[in-house]
Amino acid sequence: MEKIIRLILTGLFFCFLSSCAFEQKKPSVNYLSSIDLAGLEARKEQLKEDIRVDHSGYPQDPGKKVENLESTLIVDKKKIEKSLIADLSLDLMIETKAIFYEEKSEKSKQGFLEIEIKPEAEVIFNDSISVFLKGVFSFDTESYSTGTINRFTEKNERWLADLEEGYFCWNGERVSLRIGKQIFDWSVADTISPMDNLSARDWVSIADWKRVGIPAIDWRFDVDDYFFEVVMVPKFTASKLPKGRWQEDLPQGVSAREIIDENQVQYALRAGLNWQGVDWTASFYDGVSYNPYGLMNGATSELRYSEEKVYSLSAIGEVGGYILKGELGHYEQEKGDDFIQYVVGIRREFEGLLQLTDILSMLIQYTNEEIISKDKSILKVTDFRRDLRNSVLTRISYEKGAGSPWKIEIEGIQGISKGDYFVRPKIIYFQDDFEIEFGVQLVDGSQKSFWGKYSQANAFFVGLKYFF
Repeated sequence: MEKIIRLILTGLFFCFLSSCAFEQKKPSVNYLSSIDLAGLEARKEQLKEDIRVDHSGYPQDPGKKVENLESTLIVDKKKIEKSLIADLSLDLMIETKAIFYEEKSEKSKQGFLEIEIKPEAEVIFNDSISVFLKGVFSFDTESYSTGTINRFTEKNERWLADLEEGYFCWNGERVSLRIGKQIFDWSVADTISPMDNLSARDWVSIADWKRVGIPAIDWRFDVDDYFFEVVMVPKFTASKLPKGRWQEDLPQGVSAREIIDENQVQYALRAGLNWQGVDWTASFYDGVSYNPYGLMNGATSELRYSEEKVYSLSAIGEVGGYILKGELGHYEQEKGDDFIQYVVGIRREFEGLLQLTDILSMLIQYTNEEIISKDKSILKVTDFRRDLRNSVLTRISYEKGAGSPWKIEIEGIQGISKGDYFVRPKIIYFQDDFEIEFGVQLVDGSQKSFWGKYSQANAFFVGLKYFF
């Protein structure tokens, strides 16, 4: 009965969104607007008025000089349009993070330092064709990043040098195409998302997880308030599993290894529209799970990646200044449970609470699931998609505005069933070209709970980002 009530409430939530008013508009970019053709024509008209005498004082032939000017204008226009081919933008960010853990661990040191150098480049050939590149050079005191240069289809470990994204992009009037290594984020919800199944994950440090770029062909069609998108991924990219104090203990005498089949093709379809002021999106994923399952082979725990199909729906809308959003996904796995996962959240910004320019932003989100059929043939391992079920995520930020460089952020996840939690408050000081943050990380719970397994991760941290 409880399961039925939960599903009914989720259905009512999506129906309620259909009466909301919300619309997102994508800004258009016209690269040709930088060409000052009007300025060239003004030069022509001005010289026509004062064309009878040159700087030496001798009369000149007006027709000949105007003809020469016409040629000059054509050449100048071609030069300006040609210069657009060499339109290159470069960005560079250096990010440093130092973590000081409360307890020592057999798996890692008490102090941790990481430095990441992130160059980014975009070459715009014209208003339709561009190339985007984003790399990262990683160094840390725990040797999380090893080797030298990672492959285009990434291995299941961090490397010292990696191309996070690198793709060719063509934008037509209604159709766009991207080919190359890309990071996909189809989520409406935060952290847990049934819509977001394409990109692999980097869970080396669970508290700072991120998406991993994958080789893909992405075709999209847009018209008015509708869009349709097709993605094909020719090679499977495995996720990067936790290391150090984030790595789970294995039973004595048991070892683990990953078995990865990269020659697996994945497909995803997505369609969306704005109806009744609500942004609705439906998607279908036919591919491989980014979270592994386990099988015992003698004294070895083999981690494999199951094929799966995921049918999902998302909606986001606004009611009285409150942003309501939700996702619903049905998972069919070759190995592992079949289940329905749902996420509902509410976000609001409050302005002028303590002074005219301050902003308080709050997000509350609930996640849970219903198991349709259970697979008892596999070994239970941590499933980062599902182990935060029946939990509440909260994000709060406050900034004074009016040129104040200070900001306060609090992020937390509270398990309802087992009482485990993760909380990370921090203070941020920012300027145009750098940002400094410092805060604490608190993790606790029973050993059988998700966050309780990482109770040695309590820490104080300091971070610096510098933008060039």
